[in-house]
Amino acid sequence: MEHWQTHLPERYAALEDPQMFFTQLGEEAAERYLAVRDSLLEGLSPNDGTMDWPEFQARVAQADQTATELVETEMIYLPPT
Repeated sequence: MEHWQTHLPERYAALEDPQMFFTQLGEEAAERYLAVRDSLLEGLSPNDGTMDWPEFQARVAQADQTATELVETEMIYLPPT
């Protein structure tokens, strides 16, 4: 919300109900994050003998970071217009 107030003031001012908008945006962002992260981890398992546990943990951490950056860029921290 603060990012939009500071960097997207016209878009923020046009919102009828900012609280509801950002609540819904947060829910959608969480869903998108999980979808991206899960797709990056699809088929990955430390139990199939292709990788050890530390490598698996590193891949999960990387998927988490990638999903977070993607969602923040696409949905949260939009560039000024």
